[in-house]
Amino acid sequence: MDEMIEKLVLKLERSKNDVQAFFESIDEKNWGRIVYQTDSSDPWQIQDIFSHLIISEESFLVLFNQMCAGREIIQNTINIDQFNAEHQKQFDSISKEEVINRFLVGRQNMIQFVMKISQKELSIIGDHPALGISKLEDMIKLIPIHDQMHMKDIKKFLTSE
Repeated sequence: MDEMIEKLVLKLERSKNDVQAFFESIDEKNWGRIVYQTDSSDPWQIQDIFSHLIISEESFLVLFNQMCAGREIIQNTINIDQFNAEHQKQFDSISKEEVINRFLVGRQNMIQFVMKISQKELSIIGDHPALGISKLEDMIKLIPIHDQMHMKDIKKFLTSE
């Protein structure tokens, strides 16, 4: 396995462990606490943020596979707020444990994908909803950063009360 691929896998694995421990540590009574107020959609509760991480990663895996299958530039026409609102509802009736398990399965799928790609494939270009036109490598690097950003916001919220 290429050195860069190994680094990406290690970061994804570390972040997986951090995310799992973090969300397992949150008391289920806080699961519905509102962290983000929004103008364009419903406010985001802790459970919405976690489901957002899962939905994003599952969607990115589809995008990454498309990119590696030869579709180098994939036009991003996604309205992120609408996409999140539509997909987060599926988590409303799922237990905390089931949500954590879905995250773990999704992350393991991402890790397996990264382990199978080549150094050359890391340079494939695609259209990321937040980054815009970017290399696959940069999109993969963003996953643990995205995790940390949202966990930091939740930590700040929970400690401010």
